[in-house]
Amino acid sequence: MTKQVLDRIKEAEAKAKGAREEAQKKASEILEEAEKQGETVIKKVKAEAEKEVDSLKKQMNEKTGKEVEEIKANYEKKREGIRKESLARIEKATDLVVKEFIKSAGS
Repeated sequence: MTKQVLDRIKEAEAKAKGAREEAQKKASEILEEAEKQGETVIKKVKAEAEKEVDSLKKQMNEKTGKEVEEIKANYEKKREGIRKESLARIEKATDLVVKEFIKSAGS
């Protein structure tokens, strides 16, 4: 009877060892699969973030380009106004010089 009990204990220990090894193997497989899935998710999130960054850069470049064009147009209008005003003043000054010249020549 003692031998049977010892055999049963050894058999139970062997089964427990096998179950433990199987559990460790499954745990390793689960961990490995979780790491793979995690890497896949990280790659996907990174790709989406890069796409979003590219989109934001494009939007900012378009907005900045429009703002630059508006500023250039505004300065062009101001420059044209100053040019016209300068021409008018030159004409007026020329007229005054001519009148003074005529006056002084007539005296």
